[in-house]
Amino acid sequence: MRLASAQRARSGYREGIDDMATHPARAHGRTSKPPLRGRILTLCSLLWLVAPAAAEMAPQGVRGHCEIRFIGSSTLHDFSGEVRSQPFELETHVDDSDGHPWWSGSVEVAVAEMDTGIARRDRKMRTIFDAKRFPWIVAEFANVGSTTLAQARSGGEPELDFDLTIRETKRPVAAKLSHWAEEGAGASFDVEFELSLESFGLEVPPVLGLISVGDAVQVRAHVILDALAGAQPETTLLDGPLESSASGS
Repeated sequence: MRLASAQRARSGYREGIDDMATHPARAHGRTSKPPLRGRILTLCSLLWLVAPAAAEMAPQGVRGHCEIRFIGSSTLHDFSGEVRSQPFELETHVDDSDGHPWWSGSVEVAVAEMDTGIARRDRKMRTIFDAKRFPWIVAEFANVGSTTLAQARSGGEPELDFDLTIRETKRPVAAKLSHWAEEGAGASFDVEFELSLESFGLEVPPVLGLISVGDAVQVRAHVILDALAGAQPETTLLDGPLESSASGS
């Protein structure tokens, strides 16, 4: 009997040694951690649950395009042309100090797509703009504030500031924003400004030595903003903090 008990004791001792060698944490009274694969699966599950809520809180971009009309003058008669901008997207930001949104982005126009309805005049215009070297006219909007859009929404005609680049020259432009309208989650408005050909280094030689083109060109753009990405049908561009911006924020 004593021999059998001693054998069982030695067997239990060996099993304990083997168990501690296989699971070192148990030798120190600790509970082992879940396997790495299990921890990764748990993390992915949490991210899957949190992602939709994070997407709802993230600022959404604004997409749109412009229908642009430009009007010039000459000693013979006035002329006009049209061009559609490339589709653009404005990035939405949120002001840390007051929580109001603001937007930034750029709008590009292809010089080759500017159309006055007369092919000969269009070819000359592209030569003046040096379209082969500088194919794009670019308007850069560094900060379109919520107050500006709120003023337009209330029927005002606020100033819309941006930088315009033609060829190698960049100039600040102060445009007039008007005729704000909303439909669903989108919006549209008009932008109007005057630019000087000379200020952008554009020289228009007289035609036949007699007909000269005026320096000032009127630009009128109808801007159409598509529905906000991920917005609900009942929301609009000015929902949320923008509503209070009209009252003087």
